[in-house]
Amino acid sequence: PVLVDIDPTTLNLDLDCVGAALSPATRAVIPVHLAGMGVDVKALRTIVGSGVRIIEDAAHALPTVSNGSTVGACRDSDAAVFSFYATKTMTTGEGGMITTRDPQIASRCRIMRLHGIDRDAFDRYRSTKPAWFYDITAAGYKYNMPDTAAAIGRVQLRRSDRMHLRRSELAERYIAELGDLSLEMPL
Repeated sequence: PVLVDIDPTTLNLDLDCVGAALSPATRAVIPVHLAGMGVDVKALRTIVGSGVRIIEDAAHALPTVSNGSTVGACRDSDAAVFSFYATKTMTTGEGGMITTRDPQIASRCRIMRLHGIDRDAFDRYRSTKPAWFYDITAAGYKYNMPDTAAAIGRVQLRRSDRMHLRRSELAERYIAELGDLSLEMPL
């Protein structure tokens, strides 16, 4: 991996540094959207071109709009990864989600999330194949979310815009109240 510096104004990936760090060996760039401030992924795509994957680290960016596009919409990236850990902007205690517009990436993620099994539990009972019949097509992982955590997440997803608005109001209040102190305030 090659690490690049941040832009001190945006606190995000310095796009000029990305251009300088690219090499023929570069396969992917992982921009980190931090504290609800989105990286300009459209500009990043222009810099890296179509032959390099962009995988957005959106663990701290739900919901975030950057340059008119919702982070995770994958208009200019290949995938975006969100975390729902307890310290994130939306939590289910554990877990997360991956968004993509690429059917191959989506299919691979679905298989890898449950031990590499090619059929999830629901599909095993909807299919014409016997319920017990499935293949393990890859060495996968146990990344499926428990139903209770998923239910909590679905409710929070519906409320995410309201939760974001409230956090923004509180941040503005902190900035206003602390404005007379000799502190460097966030963007």
